[in-house]
Amino acid sequence: MKKYFILFILFYSLFYPQEDQPYPPLDLISVPTSGTLPRGTYSFEALLTKNGGILPKFLIGVSDNFTLGMSFG
Repeated sequence: MKKYFILFILFYSLFYPQEDQPYPPLDLISVPTSGTLPRGTYSFEALLTKNGGILPKFLIGVSDNFTLGMSFG
């Protein structure tokens, strides 16, 4: 059963890529890009670090060309 689940996930990720992403990438690994969130959307992310640390990040799309964000670390 586990083998079929892994094959299903592999098949799904290879043949059904995420082509219609609603906005450009906001980060490439850990470096911010110039991408912005669409108006009226938000994003909440958290980066977990060694020794139990957490770095939360909250972003709000104010307009199509402006994103307001806050992070605490």
